[in-house]
Amino acid sequence: MIGAGLASGSTEQSVSSGYQSVEDIANKPVVDDEENGEENLMAPVPQTLTKVVMTDSHENLINKCLDNLNRVSFPVSKAEVDVLDWNMRISNDKRDRFDFIIGCECAYYFPLVAPLARTVAYTLKSSPYDRQINEQFVRGRFLHFGPQHRESINDLKRKLESGYRMNTRMEEIVLEHIQLVPLIIDSLEDANAQMREEVEGETGGFVEYQNIDATKHFALAGYHNEDYDGSNGDYFFPAETGKEASYSDSSQELDYGIETE
Repeated sequence: MIGAGLASGSTEQSVSSGYQSVEDIANKPVVDDEENGEENLMAPVPQTLTKVVMTDSHENLINKCLDNLNRVSFPVSKAEVDVLDWNMRISNDKRDRFDFIIGCECAYYFPLVAPLARTVAYTLKSSPYDRQINEQFVRGRFLHFGPQHRESINDLKRKLESGYRMNTRMEEIVLEHIQLVPLIIDSLEDANAQMREEVEGETGGFVEYQNIDATKHFALAGYHNEDYDGSNGDYFFPAETGKEASYSDSSQELDYGIETE
Protein backbone atom coordinates (compact mmCIF):
# COMPACT_ATOMS: atom_id res chain seq x y z
CA MET A 1 0.00 0.00 0.00
CA ILE A 2 2.99 2.33 -0.23
CA GLY A 3 1.70 3.13 -3.72
CA ALA A 4 -1.30 4.77 -2.08
CA GLY A 5 1.05 7.65 -1.40
CA LEU A 6 1.15 8.35 -5.11
CA ALA A 7 -2.62 8.06 -5.41
CA SER A 8 -3.13 10.61 -2.64
CA GLY A 9 -0.78 13.17 -4.16
CA SER A 10 2.53 12.28 -2.55
CA THR A 11 5.57 14.00 -4.02
CA GLU A 12 9.12 14.64 -2.90
CA GLN A 13 8.00 17.77 -1.10
CA SER A 14 8.24 17.93 2.65
CA VAL A 15 5.52 16.66 4.96
CA SER A 16 4.97 20.21 6.19
CA SER A 17 3.62 21.15 2.75
CA GLY A 18 0.99 18.44 3.02
CA TYR A 19 2.78 15.75 1.05
CA GLN A 20 5.06 12.81 1.78
CA SER A 21 7.66 11.19 -0.39
CA VAL A 22 7.44 7.45 -0.95
CA GLU A 23 10.70 7.13 0.99
CA ASP A 24 9.20 8.92 4.00
CA ILE A 25 6.14 6.66 3.90
CA ALA A 26 8.29 3.52 3.84
CA ASN A 27 10.64 4.70 6.59
CA LYS A 28 7.91 5.70 9.05
CA PRO A 29 5.48 2.80 9.47
CA VAL A 30 2.36 3.23 11.58
CA VAL A 31 2.54 2.11 15.22
CA ASP A 32 -0.59 0.24 16.24
CA ASP A 33 -0.78 1.44 19.84
CA GLU A 34 1.48 4.40 20.64
CA GLU A 35 -0.35 5.38 23.83
CA ASN A 36 0.44 2.07 25.53
CA GLY A 37 3.95 1.97 24.14
CA GLU A 38 3.33 -1.14 22.09
CA GLU A 39 5.49 -1.16 18.96
CA ASN A 40 3.24 -3.33 16.85
CA LEU A 41 4.36 -1.91 13.51
CA MET A 42 1.75 -1.76 10.78
CA ALA A 43 2.01 -1.40 7.02
CA PRO A 44 3.38 2.02 5.96
CA VAL A 45 0.70 4.35 4.62
CA PRO A 46 0.77 8.09 3.79
CA GLN A 47 -0.47 10.50 6.44
CA THR A 48 -2.71 12.15 3.85
CA LEU A 49 -4.57 8.88 3.25
CA THR A 50 -7.82 9.06 5.22
CA LYS A 51 -9.21 5.61 4.51
CA VAL A 52 -9.08 2.74 2.03
CA VAL A 53 -12.49 1.15 1.37
CA MET A 54 -12.52 -2.34 -0.14
CA THR A 55 -15.85 -3.45 -1.62
CA ASP A 56 -17.52 -6.52 -3.07
CA SER A 57 -21.04 -7.84 -3.51
CA HIS A 58 -20.33 -11.25 -1.94
CA GLU A 59 -19.88 -11.71 1.80
CA ASN A 60 -17.28 -14.46 1.43
CA LEU A 61 -15.06 -12.14 -0.62
CA ILE A 62 -15.52 -9.38 1.94
CA ASN A 63 -14.10 -11.79 4.51
CA LYS A 64 -11.12 -12.42 2.23
CA CYS A 65 -10.55 -8.67 2.07
CA LEU A 66 -10.36 -8.63 5.86
CA ASP A 67 -7.91 -11.55 5.80
CA ASN A 68 -5.71 -9.73 3.29
CA LEU A 69 -5.68 -6.58 5.42
CA ASN A 70 -4.61 -8.63 8.43
CA ARG A 71 -1.87 -10.41 6.52
CA VAL A 72 -0.21 -7.17 5.46
CA SER A 73 -0.77 -5.56 8.90
CA PHE A 74 -2.73 -2.70 7.38
CA PRO A 75 -3.76 -0.20 10.10
CA VAL A 76 -7.38 -0.81 11.06
CA SER A 77 -8.07 2.90 11.52
CA LYS A 78 -7.36 3.51 7.82
CA ALA A 79 -9.27 0.56 6.36
CA GLU A 80 -12.90 -0.32 5.78
CA VAL A 81 -14.75 -3.09 3.96
CA ASP A 82 -18.23 -2.65 2.59
CA VAL A 83 -20.81 -4.52 0.52
CA LEU A 84 -21.35 -2.85 -2.85
CA ASP A 85 -23.49 -4.38 -5.58
CA TRP A 86 -23.08 -2.54 -8.89
CA ASN A 87 -26.58 -3.58 -9.97
CA MET A 88 -28.26 -1.93 -7.00
CA ARG A 89 -29.18 1.72 -6.54
CA ILE A 90 -26.32 3.78 -5.16
CA SER A 91 -27.19 4.90 -1.63
CA ASN A 92 -26.92 8.59 -0.76
CA ASP A 93 -24.04 8.02 1.67
CA LYS A 94 -21.88 6.64 -1.18
CA ARG A 95 -22.67 9.33 -3.74
CA ASP A 96 -19.94 11.88 -4.49
CA ARG A 97 -17.83 10.22 -1.82
CA PHE A 98 -14.49 8.92 -3.10
CA ASP A 99 -11.36 10.88 -3.99
CA PHE A 100 -9.88 7.92 -5.83
CA ILE A 101 -11.40 4.72 -7.20
CA ILE A 102 -9.04 2.03 -8.40
CA GLY A 103 -9.89 -1.32 -9.98
CA CYS A 104 -8.03 -4.15 -11.64
CA GLU A 105 -9.79 -6.11 -14.41
CA CYS A 106 -13.22 -5.34 -13.00
CA ALA A 107 -14.84 -5.09 -16.45
CA TYR A 108 -13.71 -8.50 -17.62
CA TYR A 109 -16.82 -9.14 -19.72
CA PHE A 110 -19.35 -6.89 -21.42
CA PRO A 111 -22.43 -7.22 -19.12
CA LEU A 112 -20.37 -5.72 -16.26
CA VAL A 113 -19.52 -2.53 -18.15
CA ALA A 114 -22.78 -0.60 -17.69
CA PRO A 115 -23.28 -1.24 -13.93
CA LEU A 116 -19.59 -0.59 -13.24
CA ALA A 117 -19.62 2.70 -15.13
CA ARG A 118 -22.76 3.81 -13.31
CA THR A 119 -21.29 2.93 -9.92
CA VAL A 120 -18.07 4.82 -10.66
CA ALA A 121 -19.95 7.87 -11.94
CA TYR A 122 -22.16 8.18 -8.87
CA THR A 123 -19.55 7.41 -6.21
CA LEU A 124 -16.59 9.39 -7.58
CA LYS A 125 -16.26 12.94 -6.30
CA SER A 126 -17.24 15.74 -8.66
CA SER A 127 -14.64 17.98 -10.30
CA PRO A 128 -16.13 21.50 -10.51
CA TYR A 129 -14.76 24.44 -12.43
CA ASP A 130 -13.00 26.95 -10.19
CA ARG A 131 -13.76 30.37 -11.62
CA GLN A 132 -11.28 32.10 -9.33
CA ILE A 133 -8.33 30.34 -10.99
CA ASN A 134 -10.12 29.55 -14.29
CA GLU A 135 -9.31 25.86 -14.03
CA GLN A 136 -11.18 22.67 -13.32
CA PHE A 137 -10.56 21.40 -9.81
CA VAL A 138 -10.24 17.62 -10.10
CA ARG A 139 -11.49 16.21 -6.78
CA GLY A 140 -12.01 12.59 -7.83
CA ARG A 141 -10.07 10.25 -10.11
CA PHE A 142 -10.88 6.80 -11.47
CA LEU A 143 -8.16 4.36 -12.52
CA HIS A 144 -8.68 0.89 -13.97
CA PHE A 145 -6.05 -1.64 -15.07
CA GLY A 146 -6.63 -4.64 -17.29
CA PRO A 147 -4.90 -6.84 -19.89
CA GLN A 148 -4.88 -5.48 -23.40
CA HIS A 149 -6.84 -8.39 -24.85
CA ARG A 150 -9.94 -7.41 -22.82
CA GLU A 151 -12.05 -5.52 -25.35
CA SER A 152 -14.47 -4.63 -22.57
CA ILE A 153 -12.01 -1.98 -21.33
CA ASN A 154 -12.69 0.00 -24.51
CA ASP A 155 -16.41 -0.50 -23.89
CA LEU A 156 -15.99 0.85 -20.35
CA LYS A 157 -14.19 3.92 -21.68
CA ARG A 158 -16.97 4.62 -24.18
CA LYS A 159 -19.66 4.09 -21.52
CA LEU A 160 -18.04 6.53 -19.12
CA GLU A 161 -17.81 9.13 -21.90
CA SER A 162 -21.16 8.75 -23.61
CA GLY A 163 -23.26 7.63 -20.64
CA TYR A 164 -21.80 9.80 -17.89
CA ARG A 165 -19.94 12.57 -19.72
CA MET A 166 -16.68 11.75 -17.96
CA ASN A 167 -13.29 12.86 -19.28
CA THR A 168 -11.19 9.76 -19.97
CA ARG A 169 -7.78 8.73 -21.19
CA MET A 170 -6.31 5.31 -21.86
CA GLU A 171 -2.64 4.36 -22.19
CA GLU A 172 -0.71 1.15 -22.74
CA ILE A 173 1.43 -0.22 -19.92
CA VAL A 174 3.97 -3.01 -20.32
CA LEU A 175 4.43 -5.21 -17.24
CA GLU A 176 7.59 -7.25 -17.00
CA HIS A 177 7.87 -10.50 -15.07
CA ILE A 178 11.48 -11.33 -14.24
CA GLN A 179 12.25 -14.94 -13.37
CA LEU A 180 15.13 -15.51 -10.94
CA VAL A 181 16.68 -18.83 -9.96
CA PRO A 182 18.94 -19.74 -7.01
CA LEU A 183 22.60 -19.20 -7.73
CA ILE A 184 24.45 -22.51 -7.50
CA ILE A 185 27.65 -22.27 -5.46
CA ASP A 186 30.41 -24.51 -6.79
CA SER A 187 32.35 -24.80 -3.57
CA LEU A 188 32.24 -24.04 0.16
CA GLU A 189 34.98 -21.48 -0.37
CA ASP A 190 32.80 -19.58 -2.84
CA ALA A 191 29.87 -19.71 -0.41
CA ASN A 192 31.99 -18.30 2.44
CA ALA A 193 33.31 -15.54 0.19
CA GLN A 194 29.80 -14.59 -0.79
CA MET A 195 28.67 -14.50 2.85
CA ARG A 196 31.58 -12.23 3.72
CA GLU A 197 30.54 -9.86 0.95
CA GLU A 198 27.04 -9.70 2.42
CA VAL A 199 28.28 -9.04 5.95
CA GLU A 200 30.76 -6.39 4.83
CA GLY A 201 28.10 -4.58 2.87
CA GLU A 202 29.44 -5.33 -0.57
CA THR A 203 27.20 -6.40 -3.42
CA GLY A 204 26.48 -10.11 -3.27
CA GLY A 205 23.63 -12.27 -4.36
CA PHE A 206 22.14 -15.72 -4.15
CA VAL A 207 19.93 -15.56 -7.25
CA GLU A 208 20.57 -15.01 -10.93
CA TYR A 209 18.47 -13.84 -13.86
CA GLN A 210 16.91 -16.56 -16.02
CA ASN A 211 14.11 -15.10 -18.11
CA ILE A 212 11.82 -12.12 -18.57
CA ASP A 213 8.23 -12.04 -19.83
CA ALA A 214 6.39 -8.90 -20.92
CA THR A 215 2.61 -8.48 -21.08
CA LYS A 216 0.67 -5.47 -22.33
CA HIS A 217 -2.06 -3.85 -20.24
CA PHE A 218 -4.30 -0.82 -20.52
CA ALA A 219 -4.60 1.88 -17.87
CA LEU A 220 -7.92 3.72 -18.12
CA ALA A 221 -8.17 6.98 -16.19
CA GLY A 222 -11.08 9.37 -15.84
CA TYR A 223 -12.66 12.25 -13.94
CA HIS A 224 -15.98 14.07 -14.03
CA ASN A 225 -17.24 16.73 -16.38
CA GLU A 226 -17.00 20.16 -14.76
CA ASP A 227 -20.79 20.63 -14.90
CA TYR A 228 -21.55 17.60 -12.72
CA ASP A 229 -22.03 18.89 -9.18
CA GLY A 230 -22.26 15.62 -7.27
CA SER A 231 -26.02 15.63 -6.91
CA ASN A 232 -27.46 16.35 -10.38
CA GLY A 233 -26.52 13.00 -11.92
CA ASP A 234 -30.10 11.85 -12.46
CA TYR A 235 -30.64 14.87 -14.71
CA PHE A 236 -27.10 15.32 -16.06
CA PHE A 237 -25.91 11.83 -17.06
CA PRO A 238 -27.11 10.87 -20.58
CA ALA A 239 -27.43 7.23 -19.49
CA GLU A 240 -30.03 8.32 -16.93
CA THR A 241 -31.91 10.77 -19.15
CA GLY A 242 -32.15 8.58 -22.26
CA LYS A 243 -29.93 10.90 -24.35
CA GLU A 244 -26.80 8.73 -24.43
CA ALA A 245 -26.94 8.00 -28.17
CA SER A 246 -27.15 11.66 -29.19
CA TYR A 247 -24.42 12.69 -26.75
CA SER A 248 -22.13 9.91 -28.02
CA ASP A 249 -22.56 11.00 -31.64
CA SER A 250 -21.81 14.66 -31.00
CA SER A 251 -19.14 14.96 -28.33
CA GLN A 252 -16.64 12.14 -28.19
CA GLU A 253 -13.94 13.41 -30.54
CA LEU A 254 -11.82 14.87 -27.74
CA ASP A 255 -9.12 13.02 -25.82
CA TYR A 256 -8.90 14.43 -22.30
CA GLY A 257 -5.73 14.24 -20.22
CA ILE A 258 -5.40 13.62 -16.50
CA GLU A 259 -4.11 16.47 -14.41
CA THR A 260 -1.19 15.74 -12.09
CA GLU A 261 0.32 17.61 -9.22
